[in-house]
Amino acid sequence: EGVEASEEALTLIARRGAGSARDALSFLDQALVHGDGRLDVARVETLFGGTPFARRALVIDALIAEDAASALESVTAILDGGVEPRRLADDLLRYLRDTFLVSASRGRVTVEMTEEERVQFERHGTQMGAAAVMRAMERLGDAAMEMRRAPDPRLVLEIALVRLARRDLDTSIDALVDRVGRLERSLASGSPPVGGDTAARHEPGTPDAPREAPTRRGPQAARDA
Repeated sequence: EGVEASEEALTLIARRGAGSARDALSFLDQALVHGDGRLDVARVETLFGGTPFARRALVIDALIAEDAASALESVTAILDGGVEPRRLADDLLRYLRDTFLVSASRGRVTVEMTEEERVQFERHGTQMGAAAVMRAMERLGDAAMEMRRAPDPRLVLEIALVRLARRDLDTSIDALVDRVGRLERSLASGSPPVGGDTAARHEPGTPDAPREAPTRRGPQAARDA
């Protein structure tokens, strides 16, 4: 057809066809009509209502860094771009599922993706660990079901993401296992854990700030008070 197309855009159209050549060609025709002579992944994702891969990755980056504010900022940008909250939840779930398969199977399970996506999934899988990825999938899965009947599905999604980002507030067994796993990985690599409340950390060898000594009140001062 003489149309310039990126590999990522064609891969997305093929996935959308879900194994049906007829459906894939139909989606390709739709994309060509709206493509203005060129098929790029951002335009195709917008056309079919999906979340751009890079934006999904930013949300996961924020969760790993335990940065709830950045996670909400990324979600707002995605939703303002026209993606529905329920679709975003499904897209994040699929992203986490692919991350889990890539990291847990160590390449033995075939997952349809580009090389750039595979590298990103491997990085996030290593940073999060299997326990954290599974916990995130479970929490987002619960949120996705609740969103189907909630009057404000966006709020449900935002609350779920904040809870995932603020691990310090989660005292469940799964969260504690996740923390132990992150500490073990940081000790093995010799680097500090990713994320966390940096204000609460104390650097070794740094003296604590001096505390003001309590004022002693004698009998006369007590009588005067």
